[in-house]
Amino acid sequence: MTSDRLFSGLIDSIHTTALDDDAVRNIVSLRRSIDFLDDLSDDPTVRAHGASVEAATKPYHRSDPIITRPFEEAAYLEAIRYPFDHWAQSRFSDGRFGVWDGADSIETTLYETTYHWLRRIRALEGYEREPEWVIERRVHDVRLCAILLDLRPHASDHPWLVDTDPAHYGPTQQFGSLVRTQGQPGLINRSARCEGDVYAVFTERVLSQARTKCYLTYRYTPGADHVRIEREPHTAWREVAVSP
Repeated sequence: MTSDRLFSGLIDSIHTTALDDDAVRNIVSLRRSIDFLDDLSDDPTVRAHGASVEAATKPYHRSDPIITRPFEEAAYLEAIRYPFDHWAQSRFSDGRFGVWDGADSIETTLYETTYHWLRRIRALEGYEREPEWVIERRVHDVRLCAILLDLRPHASDHPWLVDTDPAHYGPTQQFGSLVRTQGQPGLINRSARCEGDVYAVFTERVLSQARTKCYLTYRYTPGADHVRIEREPHTAWREVAVSP
């Protein structure tokens, strides 16, 4: 039996779940907003002119744009649009199309993102010689309104759906491509890192209302058994256990 026939049979047995709720997206982003015009001049009049030029040449979602920073445009592009413009490999994509990844809670995103962050830095030559690795992140609430294929009841019979090793993502990438080709807006799946749920969304039309939830800082000392999570700078908020 070919993989497409196997996957088609699985799809036929999967029920759908209607979701109209906030999903959480946790992405790399600086805590401190950058003024892109501060190097233009020390003269505030010149910077104000630069801001007015920016406002006249960029699209905004409001009739009275805040010209010092296009918050609404930036939130949409960062929290929703980015993965559809910058395709990357993931559990349900081989890199030939974009997938928006979200989760049911901020806790689920902590386990998912710390795993993939550590996997990347541990692959770097000499990473253990650094005294500490630090990354800043931004967490968004995004409204997700869609009817999604619900993979959660099938994870025990099809463990490849939640395989913990990204090197084994081949079957799920083929499955995701087929589901997307059939016009499905996305999937609900069990997290491979914790007891939470994750979402793989194939179209931005079901996503809206991006709002900043909080900023986070991740800190990891090579050889440690956890990643320290800070919600306020230099103040421990959570610890996510990892393999040393």
